[in-house]
Order: sequence, then C-alpha cells, then structure tokens
Amino acid sequence: MSQTLKPMGNDPLTLSNELAITTKQLISFALINAKVILLSEFGPHLGRPYVDAIHCSKYKNLKELRIKYKNAIFRVLFCFDRSRNGWLLIGGNKKGKNNEPFYEKLIDLAEKIIERYPEIMEGKDA
Repeated sequence: MSQTLKPMGNDPLTLSNELAITTKQLISFALINAKVILLSEFGPHLGRPYVDAIHCSKYKNLKELRIKYKNAIFRVLFCFDRSRNGWLLIGGNKKGKNNEPFYEKLIDLAEKIIERYPEIMEGKDA
C-alpha cells in the first residue's frame, strides 16, 4: 500500500493511513532531515553550530544535533561507533522546557538505547 500525501482541508496534509501532518511539521521534518544529511556528509568533523557535545553522559561520544526553526528548538542525540557510523538515538523539541530536566530525560533514554543495543558502541551493523 503506497503512502501518498494528499490535501486534507485548509493546511494539513494526510497520509493514506489518515495521519494528519501540518505544513509546519513537514517543514520541521525537512529541516531535521537536512541536518541529518549534513551530519552524514561531514561525520565526526561536523561541529558547532550544528553539533555540540553532551558533557553529563557516561558515554564520551554522545552528542546532540541542533536544529532551530521559528519557535521550535529540536535536539537529536546521536553517537558514532568505532567504525564512524552515526547512530541517531532520540530527539525532542526543547522549546519552552527547562533545560536540565529536558536533557536529563533525553540523556537517560539515549543511554538506555545504547545499553540495549551494544552493537552501537561496538561498530557492528544492527
């Protein structure tokens, strides 16, 4: 079954499975995708303002991909394995949230993902 986008009323678009997506969400997805492509092109050499280190994690190579669009501030935590493969772990919109609890939760979830899938740190394909 193909999932084609088709207009649904004024602003939102919908997939054939009735998932409504607004134009703003599509732009956000496109911007996140653009930063992911940038990360895939430059790898571990991509730095600020696109990438920053996460200092309060037990994993030294945990980093954040930084995306800003209008009122949204997205952060996607990722790491590189020993083979320099990038692993996108988890992300969220931190706009309007207190930094400390936002990062504590995101880092905790990212670390749990790494622990659940040890191949992330070993450089093996999942």
